[in-house]
Amino acid sequence: GQKSRNPKHVYSNVCSPEVCPLLALGVYFCCYGLNHTASGGRLFPGTNQNDRFRKLFCNRLLLEDEEVAAAIHGKGLNANEIGSHSIRKGASTFCASGSTSCPSLAAISIRAEWKLGTIYDTHLKYEAASDCYVGRTVCGLPMNHADFGILPPFFKCESRESRMQVDRVIDQLFPNLDAKKKYVAEQAIAAVVYHQDWLRRNMPGNHPLFDTELFSYHEFLPLLSRYISMDVNGRKPTGLPPHVMTIRSMEEMKGAVDGMNLNIAEMRGSINHLTKTNATIEEKLATCFRTSADSIFRSIEENPPLADLLEH
Repeated sequence: GQKSRNPKHVYSNVCSPEVCPLLALGVYFCCYGLNHTASGGRLFPGTNQNDRFRKLFCNRLLLEDEEVAAAIHGKGLNANEIGSHSIRKGASTFCASGSTSCPSLAAISIRAEWKLGTIYDTHLKYEAASDCYVGRTVCGLPMNHADFGILPPFFKCESRESRMQVDRVIDQLFPNLDAKKKYVAEQAIAAVVYHQDWLRRNMPGNHPLFDTELFSYHEFLPLLSRYISMDVNGRKPTGLPPHVMTIRSMEEMKGAVDGMNLNIAEMRGSINHLTKTNATIEEKLATCFRTSADSIFRSIEENPPLADLLEH
């Protein structure tokens, strides 16, 4: 076909759940499912994906959230004037600002599917690898912080039994799911399980999410929460520029130094405690010796023959 085949990497933003794409997908999948009968395999049902996304975005977020609507009106706009085109341009502006080491213009343009000309499109495809960097930036991860390389939550199954339990829940949530979509669905559900407390605090109580099978069936969330993890577990973050790796190394060194300082403080406390204990023991021994000496001298004074013997 004529459509672009450039990669589009989507990352999780564990630091800011309110803008986390993976969490948003998880909520969407829970509420609307993954196998729409009339979608033809599309994420948003309908013939026009952009228009469908715009309607869902405006109706579900911009019009229902009073704070968001007030902020939009404060800028002289209304929800009907915002669509996928302006969102794409705004995201590109966000990627290209706020840092002296932002993703390159070529990488941002390829992500936005803007044509750079025949030479660029034909011979500079290596920049497509920078989409990992653009993906991390556009999802709102802090560009100049070690958390830029944070990994998403996942289900850590260390036994065959635990793997079967997680698979059973995913299969019940999304029956007859295509094998190619199962991994994406599992990652999205992991984000929902990890952020379940945040969702309960920030989502309205009558949101359709809390009526879905994941939340209404009392066994699913406790079971999945048992296996949710943020461990590295052999995973490696992608899309990290060199300066972030340097920041991460510095954070690890700082953590090691802080740990050493804590150990030194604990040792100092133990030494001070021992010193105080030794001083207390010496004081008690001295008191004991003085008391014993006084008792002996009194006994001698009260026994004249013994006193005379000691004098001689």
